[in-house]
Order: sequence, then C-alpha cells, then structure tokens
Amino acid sequence: MFWGYWGLKKVGIGGCAWESKKLSDSTYRLRTRCDVKGGGESEGVLTVKSEDVYELTITTKEGKRVTQGRRTGHRVGDCERKKGSEGHDE
Repeated sequence: MFWGYWGLKKVGIGGCAWESKKLSDSTYRLRTRCDVKGGGESEGVLTVKSEDVYELTITTKEGKRVTQGRRTGHRVGDCERKKGSEGHDE
C-alpha cells in the first residue's frame, strides 16, 4: 500500500527499487530509489498509531531539489477477498 515514488519527475525504464525496515513494533522505514534524471530517492517513516490510523512522513530528493511531506490516514474498510482465496494470504 505504501510502495511508490513520491517525486515529481517521470520514472524511467529502469524503474524503482524498494526497501523497508521495521524500526519498532509500530514504526517502519521505507526507501525508494528510482531511475529519474538527476537521481531520485524517497525515504519515509511510517508510524502505525492504532489498528485504524497511520502517519507517513516523506523526504524526496531529486537532483538538488528536496521536498518533504506528512500524511495521516485511516482505514476506510476491509479489503474484499477474491472468490476462492479463502484461507490464503495474498
């Protein structure tokens, strides 16, 4: 759900590489490195506040440009399971 590139430039044919690391029971570091002109990299910290609420803080570097953002979100509902997938994690 949180994989992505939060930069403004178009990602090239080389695509992106993603990495995540659990920092604590409720905090994760997310890194994205992408093929964009001048270099593209995003690093975020995801904090799970409760079963239904999270906060995501992002820093994106594209060449010399550095942008930051913060987003708080909440779960809007359970995902539907595909028919026949009962008992299988996807």
